[in-house]
Amino acid sequence: MESAGIINRRFILSDKRFFERVRNWNKENYSHTSNNGREKIESVVNYLQILLNSRQGTTLMDDKYGMPDFSDFVSKFPGSIRNLEKVISETIEKYETRLSDVEVGFVLQDENSLSLVFEINAALKVENGFKTICLESSMDSSGQMMIKG
Repeated sequence: MESAGIINRRFILSDKRFFERVRNWNKENYSHTSNNGREKIESVVNYLQILLNSRQGTTLMDDKYGMPDFSDFVSKFPGSIRNLEKVISETIEKYETRLSDVEVGFVLQDENSLSLVFEINAALKVENGFKTICLESSMDSSGQMMIKG
């Protein structure tokens, strides 16, 4: 009888990543429909947090997955900002397929700030087309990225 319950559950698979859907598999009457795509945006933010904090060479499936070592960028700062924007943008475009037309821009902070802040603008694929989203990414002095939706 359990299989009949599974068959009756509604799943819309495009909003969440595979492992998010698996984690919700046993929730009664799981359905992923969200108001104005908020859950989808949260899923994207959570995934970008993982993606941008992963270093290239740490996964067996794809040795280019994640971000390169920031040492090269830091040693050439501030001249490397445009390259860093490009790397972040290209990484998101390649590995977060729910986003397209990704633009990353450096946000100038005061001189005492110990973090680099980037604005991420992109088109999020939604049921009826695309929705423009704006996220903020900040990198602290240890190289950790924090994404805000």
